[in-house]
Amino acid sequence: MIEGTRIPVTAIVRAHQLGMDFDEILLQHPGLAPAHLHAAFLYYLDHKDEVEALLKQAETAPPGAEIIPE
Repeated sequence: MIEGTRIPVTAIVRAHQLGMDFDEILLQHPGLAPAHLHAAFLYYLDHKDEVEALLKQAETAPPGAEIIPE
């Protein structure tokens, strides 16, 4: 989760992977500030394998399932 929000880092990374730029992501998540996005991407870079594994799990999970990191 992004600190101070209920938005998972994976949601931000996935949106970016789908082609959304920072401004579009901020419009989609009005509670986020640019600093939140920078922190999310720094976390992703430092924990890329973990985040990619969560994204992969989300792709194969049934619709509506929530992926909870161990």
